[in-house]
Amino acid sequence: MARMDSPYIVRYYDSFISNQSRVNIVMEYCDQGDLHKFLKKWKDLTDESKNNYLTENSIWKFFI
Repeated sequence: MARMDSPYIVRYYDSFISNQSRVNIVMEYCDQGDLHKFLKKWKDLTDESKNNYLTENSIWKFFI
């Protein structure tokens, strides 16, 4: 993973195990946020209508 170099993939830098036996992964900072925050914000905006779907253009905007 560390050798991957693409503008479309979040860069992996390192990983280590903490003293509490937790795996920590050091990755590139994404200043536009993550997919979870995007979906939560979108869900909050469309909460009244549960049948709304993301448009293809919305999905492409996030991933490009």
